[in-house]
Amino acid sequence: MSLSIAAAGIIRDKPFLQHTEKDWRDTIDVNLNGVFFTIQHCASKMVEQKTGGSVVCISSTAGHKSLAPQTVAAYTASKYAVRGLAKQAAHEMAEHNIRINSISPGTILTDMLKGVMEQDSSRRKLFEDSCAMKRLATPDELSGIMLYLMSEASSYTTGQDFLIYGGLV
Repeated sequence: MSLSIAAAGIIRDKPFLQHTEKDWRDTIDVNLNGVFFTIQHCASKMVEQKTGGSVVCISSTAGHKSLAPQTVAAYTASKYAVRGLAKQAAHEMAEHNIRINSISPGTILTDMLKGVMEQDSSRRKLFEDSCAMKRLATPDELSGIMLYLMSEASSYTTGQDFLIYGGLV
C-alpha cells in the first residue's frame, strides 16, 4: 500500500441549538474518526512496508469558513478538525516518507449536496453565487489535484490543504 484517500462525510443540517448529542457524536464519528483511523491504518502499513506513500484527506470549505445559510455546526467542526489532523499526521509521518495532505472542496455536486439542496430549493443559487465561477463543480473536477497529490510530482508537499472552490468569495 502506498496510496490512500481518507474520505468520510455525513451532514446534519439543523440549527445549532437543535443539534443533539447523537447528531454531534455521529458526525464526529464518521467525519473525523473515520479519517483518523484510515490514516492510522494506511500509515502503519506504509511504515511496515518501508515504502513511504501519500494519503489525501478530504476536508471541506466548511473547514475554512461558515457555510451560512446552512446550519451545520457539527459538520463544520469535523472538517476543521480533519485539516488539523492531516497537518499533525503529516508532521509525524514525514520521517517515514509518508506525505499527508488535505483538500477542501467547495460546492461539489455530490449526493450529499443534492440532499441539502432538496431541503431548500433556493440553496442551489446561494451555493452558485458563493463562488466566482457561479456554478457547482462536478466530482471529476477534483481529479487533477488528487492525481498531483498521489504522484511523485508532489514529493515535497506534505501537511498542506488545498482549497478547491472555483474562486471562494
